Amino acid sequence: ALPICKTITDRQKGIEDAAKSNSMTIEWMFGDNVLDAVAKIPFAYDLFFNLHSNTFKLPSAVCKYNERRFKNINTHIIFNQQEVRIKRKNYVSAIIENLAHQNNVLIVGESGSGKSAVVKQYWESIKDTEVVFYILNGGQFGTGSVNDLFRLDEDFAFSSFRDFFTGAEKKILFIDSAEKILEQSNHLVFQILTEELTEKGWQFIFTCKSSSADDMQTLLKEYSVRCSTIEIKELKEEELSALEKEYQIPKPGNEKIQKQILNPF
Repeated sequence: ALPICKTITDRQKGIEDAAKSNSMTIEWMFGDNVLDAVAKIPFAYDLFFNLHSNTFKLPSAVCKYNERRFKNINTHIIFNQQEVRIKRKNYVSAIIENLAHQNNVLIVGESGSGKSAVVKQYWESIKDTEVVFYILNGGQFGTGSVNDLFRLDEDFAFSSFRDFFTGAEKKILFIDSAEKILEQSNHLVFQILTEELTEKGWQFIFTCKSSSADDMQTLLKEYSVRCSTIEIKELKEEELSALEKEYQIPKPGNEKIQKQILNPF
């Protein structure tokens, strides 16, 4: 509503027309009315009027953090100074399809099967898009405060993270080695995280060792996190033979080593 003697400018009219075309209405405010309205929304006040706020740094801080965390996850193996890449497009496609159908995803497999590598390949496919992505490790849930998971380099709070990305259409939280959460005696931080982010429209990707998959599913169901399961299987003999041929890798004579390289990561 406009105060007395206020008329709509051409620019305001253009904004109203654009809003109307998107089924939105605009309410114009002036003077102290703006501060009164914004003061009722702590996040908005912090972002626009708090001179000491660092909330605007969140997107770049999250990007840097993801890059740093994924840097230590290999999607290839070095052999004779060449990169040996194992085809995982079918698993990445399965992640994309499940997320598109609003499913959370639990990726299970043996140690070294490449669970984290598959998620990294998914992240590489969306990191330059509008999708919001954040990575955690199950071992971090031993903390007593959910804020500790989101401090980054700027000492952010969970509430700032949660509220800042509310308007994003697609939001993914990845918890690697999620079986480590099972080792914690108190799951309150995990409960707060999943409940509040689910309410805000976030989806989850978890990786978990096969031996802990059933217990992990039980925990997730306890907190109403329903997941589709993707199993990363060990390499088949024909896949291994194809890699040997493509990269000129000699097959080891030791049967134990042959078995180990079926889970090459």
